[in-house]
Amino acid sequence: MGDTDEQAAEDFYPGYAEMFTRIGRERGFAPVTRAGYEAQRGPDGPFLIGDAAHLTPPFIGQGLGAGLRDAANLAWKLAAVHKGGLPASVLDTYQIERRPHVRTMIRLARLLHELMPDEPEVSGLLALLLLTESRHAARTTPTGGLVPLADQDRTRWSPALIAEGQAIVRECLRRNQPGPYQIQAAIAAVHSDASEAARTDWRQILVLYDQLSAIAPTPVVALNRAVALAEVAGPATALAAVDQLPLDGYHLYHATRADLLRRLTRDAEAAAAYDKAIALAENAAERAFLTTRRAALN
Repeated sequence: MGDTDEQAAEDFYPGYAEMFTRIGRERGFAPVTRAGYEAQRGPDGPFLIGDAAHLTPPFIGQGLGAGLRDAANLAWKLAAVHKGGLPASVLDTYQIERRPHVRTMIRLARLLHELMPDEPEVSGLLALLLLTESRHAARTTPTGGLVPLADQDRTRWSPALIAEGQAIVRECLRRNQPGPYQIQAAIAAVHSDASEAARTDWRQILVLYDQLSAIAPTPVVALNRAVALAEVAGPATALAAVDQLPLDGYHLYHATRADLLRRLTRDAEAAAAYDKAIALAENAAERAFLTTRRAALN
């Protein structure tokens, strides 16, 4: 069953449902065409979605036509889902929670890509959504439990979505105008290249996180970089990096610490970190997964 306009509006932009009244024709921004976008770019060049991620919604796209401004606001909301370089586990969890709306997100991202073909960050956002969605069939058990990326049956990933997402990433690389969403899409593309978890090119992922850190130096990016660092330099090196981060209220900070401590056989400390992660996690599937991991400690 498809999303209603009201569901899409509520999911993407609580309090701004009125902006989706224009969805009626083709569920898109009918008054806006590619030619209209080109005409609305203005003297300062193209509207950059990456820049929009740092603005509050009412100010995005000022000076643009109403239809494109709505598209820009939507892009801000989609970008907010992925801001800070969210790891694959979070993106998978978001896709599980918002499953009824995922296809709407991708459809609207495709529309933005069509309207803004010269905006590399729009391309990166679409690629990230496609590559994340490619794992849909493998990310849960038959009973709804969360399957982490390393344990997913990759034969159930969608080759078509992976091919499309990777093609967009290659297009972004040729442009050589990197931005946060393009780099996150590139990280997802590296994951999608591995036929099994053991074949993941973690060194390449670490380099990409270094690039993302230079563009978006946030604690969450540093946390996700530490996950890659653990695979390259070992859990002790990664734990030292994680312990420097101001993320005590973030459940994935404690989940990451717990996993690193577990790998270092520091089980009592790992259990305490798992307890903090479970207490902070808002998603039931994540809580169940973390509880299982904690119970498996010696």
